[in-house]
Amino acid sequence: MGALLAVVTLSGCGGGGGSDTRTPDKPAAKKAADACKVATTEEVAAALGSPAGESAPNGMGDVIRQCDTWNVERDRYVVVQFTSLPVDTTDRPQAQKVAGVGDAAYFEAGKEDGTLYVRKGSVEFAVAIIGVEMTTFTQTPDQMRDSLIPLARAIASRV
Repeated sequence: MGALLAVVTLSGCGGGGGSDTRTPDKPAAKKAADACKVATTEEVAAALGSPAGESAPNGMGDVIRQCDTWNVERDRYVVVQFTSLPVDTTDRPQAQKVAGVGDAAYFEAGKEDGTLYVRKGSVEFAVAIIGVEMTTFTQTPDQMRDSLIPLARAIASRV
């Protein structure tokens, strides 16, 4: 698993009280990016491939800002994470370079998940789709990558 997924595992899943009516942060808020506000509900739903349900912050304060958004069926979720981890393939030898997203982007797939790591200027972030029910989550690595690219591009345009 990639670094993003390790953080998801360590920090647990976000719980209750989230909202699915997000709007992107305004440019003035770029420095303190709120992972739950850098993408619209529609952008997250497109990555999920189904309507977005609950969103909740899930991170470690200023070190890692993360937002988890489940689909309404709760068989998969999208993670948006801002972190200080470098965007390169040093720790991810299986990652594939992705052109046209930020200044540098790499995609890494696991058995039940895919993560797109992006660097835009001095900002490092990742977006991931994670399946929790393998009987209903059947996306291939290419499908996961392709569903995350538009979301990552939208976020990169706002940071």
